[in-house]
Amino acid sequence: MIDALFAATVQAPARDNLEGATQRSVNMAVLYHLMALAANDRAAGQARAVAAQKLDDVMKWLESRGRTVENETWQAHYNFAASQIAKFQEDPSKLPLPAPPNPPDGPPIGTGPWLCDWD
Repeated sequence: MIDALFAATVQAPARDNLEGATQRSVNMAVLYHLMALAANDRAAGQARAVAAQKLDDVMKWLESRGRTVENETWQAHYNFAASQIAKFQEDPSKLPLPAPPNPPDGPPIGTGPWLCDWD
């Protein structure tokens, strides 16, 4: 399950422009929540163990991509994400990332009389 999640997010082909910025935000949210699961002392031990192992696996992948990707924005993203996992592994009681913000309330972005006419 986590491998499929990574394939659809963190390890998905890198996008450009707004899609890329959105992809990087989603990637960090995925990593944050996986670190939160690995650190959750109320979660089942096996769930925490799998989360910790998958974080280690993806950190190695991120480090490799950070060395080989040519796009500077993506290089920074991969290196930063790997460093956040490494910091988490040093002290799991301190999540290195702030909790991702909740999506805004209301209709989807792009709706309204001045942008889209759904009638």
